[in-house]
Amino acid sequence: MNFVGYISGAIATFMFTAGGARAEVLRLNPQHVVDRILSQGLTPQELALDEQQKEKEYLEALSELDWTLGAETNFEEDRGESLTGTSNLKDQKLVMGLSLNKSISSGTDFELGYQRQSQKSELSSFAQNINLPEAQTQDQLHLKISQHLWQNGFGTAHRSRLSRAQEVLKNASSQRLEGLEDALVEGMKKYWDAFVAQENLKESLAAKDRYENLVKIVGNKSRVGFTNPGELSRVQAEFEEQLQRVKSNSLAYLTAADELLVLLRYPVGQDLEFEIKEVLPPLPRLQAKDLKQLRPYQIAEKELAIAADDLRWSRSQQAPQLDLVGEARFTGVEEQPSDAFAEMSGLGRPTYYMGVQFSTSLDGRQRRAEISFKTAEHKRKQLHLQKKADELESQLREKERQSQAQLQIAESAGRMVDLRQKAVKELERAYRQGRSTISDVILAYNAFFAAQTKKSRAIGDYHIALNELASTRDELIAGYTVQTKESGQ
Repeated sequence: MNFVGYISGAIATFMFTAGGARAEVLRLNPQHVVDRILSQGLTPQELALDEQQKEKEYLEALSELDWTLGAETNFEEDRGESLTGTSNLKDQKLVMGLSLNKSISSGTDFELGYQRQSQKSELSSFAQNINLPEAQTQDQLHLKISQHLWQNGFGTAHRSRLSRAQEVLKNASSQRLEGLEDALVEGMKKYWDAFVAQENLKESLAAKDRYENLVKIVGNKSRVGFTNPGELSRVQAEFEEQLQRVKSNSLAYLTAADELLVLLRYPVGQDLEFEIKEVLPPLPRLQAKDLKQLRPYQIAEKELAIAADDLRWSRSQQAPQLDLVGEARFTGVEEQPSDAFAEMSGLGRPTYYMGVQFSTSLDGRQRRAEISFKTAEHKRKQLHLQKKADELESQLREKERQSQAQLQIAESAGRMVDLRQKAVKELERAYRQGRSTISDVILAYNAFFAAQTKKSRAIGDYHIALNELASTRDELIAGYTVQTKESGQ
């Protein structure tokens, strides 16, 4: 009795020490875990930032169509001489200009510009003889239109880049949802791991109590000489092993609980109470799933579209440059700035220009290398899409079979616990009556405790399998939709 009392006191002291810091109880159910991860988890925040960063390429593609405002001003003083001897003694020029540029998706560039050039001179004798004014102002208005005909012909390259950026942004949204599902699966694994660890701790405490009671029974029989040699010591040794198991399972539970609390952004040190409506819910009724509607397939499909856009962009950008250019200029030159501006505004002195500009690389090796690389990448994405379809089909079958198998294992584990418990009761009764040995009782005890552990683990594995199946079928997250950007012009 002294031995049993000493050990019981040690266990009580350990549990008080371990549980004293965990006085608060946090009640958790699976839906609570899902909601907490989505609202407070760090991983969803990281995924949102990753998606936000993918907007950069989209905005850069749109920026090619932005309005561009330019301004210039400069002052020049010229005292140089010319070979003709007609240069002025000094010319002072002040130039100011504004320009507005705009490109549109058809591959057309527009430029509207205005420039004022004011000149004040110390005239040469030649200039004085022909009565040139000492001060003049020239105003000039021009409109220039350039149409790309080959490189980026009619906006092909720009539209390819914009299409690529849109696909990247859509893919980022899909990848974010995939990441959220992965985070939820990981969270549910930690939830059920903590549940299993808690159940194992409860079972180990119950096992300790059983062995404590068995030590008393064997001790009583030993005092009256009704035991075989070594029986009491063997039972006491088994009791010691259960004490070790309690301590080990306590540590495992505390670790699993803290990992779950950290994931859910709760203060550590709280005890957990798991609220579970159905320990073994039935398998869901599954309808046939169209592989093309699954996010991993759609992600691979968008990657193929991105590769196609890259190839079109490369072919267009690596082509020779051929532009059709037209320009109209209107000028006004007078002594007074207001008169010069009025003459320019009257559009009475136009200058028209139209031409074709062409340039190309003579060897074309860089162009061929770029197109060859993009062509190979496009073909590789085609193969990846086919492989992804095969992979998803295999995963769906695997996860369905895994869920079915885990349910059968969990149900069998429950029946096994019942049978092991029945065997323990019968062998305990037989041992008291002297019809069985202590070895039979110990073996029955250990088999019963192992069966309880297997049952708890099987329940957790079944729920994890259901979560993985829902994730594979894109059914784990409800109420989340992919937001995409609309194309701009």
